[in-house]
Parts: sequence; C-alpha cells; structure tokens
Amino acid sequence: NLQEKREALKNLEVFPGKEADDLIVSYMDILLKFKKEKEIYLEILECAKKRSVNSKTVTDAISRYNKYSQKGDKPYIHLMYGGDANNGKEVAFGHPAAQCIRCHKIDNEGGILGPDLSKVGTNLPLVKIAQSIMEPGADFSKGFGIITLNMKDGSTVGGTYQDESDSTYEILLADGKVQKVEKKDIKSESRLSPMPPMTSILSISEIRDLVAYMKSLK
Repeated sequence: NLQEKREALKNLEVFPGKEADDLIVSYMDILLKFKKEKEIYLEILECAKKRSVNSKTVTDAISRYNKYSQKGDKPYIHLMYGGDANNGKEVAFGHPAAQCIRCHKIDNEGGILGPDLSKVGTNLPLVKIAQSIMEPGADFSKGFGIITLNMKDGSTVGGTYQDESDSTYEILLADGKVQKVEKKDIKSESRLSPMPPMTSILSISEIRDLVAYMKSLK
C-alpha cells in the first residue's frame, strides 16, 4: 500500500550499496515517464537527493530529471498527488507561520488581503494551485499583487494588477484610476506578491498536503 511504499523509500535513503542506487535510479526513470506512482513522486525525489551525496549514478539520474521537468505541470507534479487534505487543512488554519486564513477567506472565515480560496479547487487547475504556493508572484488573481512595467519609452507604470488580455494589462494606479497598457510597448516587467513563497515557511511534505486541501475546496 501507499504507506508501505513510502516507508520503503525512507529506508532506502540509508541502505548501503550499488543495488540500492540502481533501485532508486529505476524509480527516477518512473518520474521521467510521469505515468504512474504519482503519489510517491515526492518520496522518490527526496530519497534520490539524499543518496546522490555518495552516488554519481543517482546524481546523473537527478540531472536527467531536472532537465526534463521544466515544462507544463512537471515542475510541480511531485506536489500535486499523494497529499493529505486533512493535514493540509491544519496547515491552512493552524500553522504558526503559514496560516493562510490570516489573509485568505475560506468558507466565510478568514482575511481579505488575498483572494478568496473557498472554491479554489474548482476555479484553478491543480498545477496552478501548486504553482501559486511555490511561486506566488508567477500568476496574479485579479485585484491582487503589485506589478511594475518598464516601458520602451523609458517611463514606468506601477500599481495593483487588475486584469489582462493577450495584448494589454489593466493596472490600478495610486490615484485610483485604472490604466490600460499595451504589452507591445513594455520593455520588461516585475511582479511582487505580498504572499511569501511557502518554501521558506513549510516543509515540502506540508506543501503537498496544503495542495491536496486546496484541491478539495469546491
């Protein structure tokens, strides 16, 4: 069962010998296919990282995985499956540092500084839920997040992100006016989210549990 597989991988972290290295490399090959055993992807990665300290074979397997796992949902797939929603709820409501409920509303409880998460499992694809926890500034919800646009003419437009289309941004300025900006006129942009990356606050397994809880909110 799932728990037995996780315990076996935990034991494999410290099991000596080349055979153990070869076994974890075979598990890494499963990750490259992204087709099965998704509930233990995180444990496979954690085991491989610890074994790689003394094994070039495992280090090479991790390098292959890192090269392949940069597109689509692959950077977050180890967080998207296998989490415990009940533990994730405890993180959201009770973690002393994270406490999502301070800034986000969940079922009429919580703050208003961030987007309402009551139906996030319906409103966002699973990969976006994971990304928003790992990289809060990667993709803003309407009305949340600070964006600064450096224009090709040397000017700067900054304010609260409101909306965007394929060709324009809508930015709420400090004076309360909404300015529409053509993307073709932008030289560069930067985004700032008031939410810190959860990697600095939560363990990776807690993040997986939090993703599972967010997925359940519908």
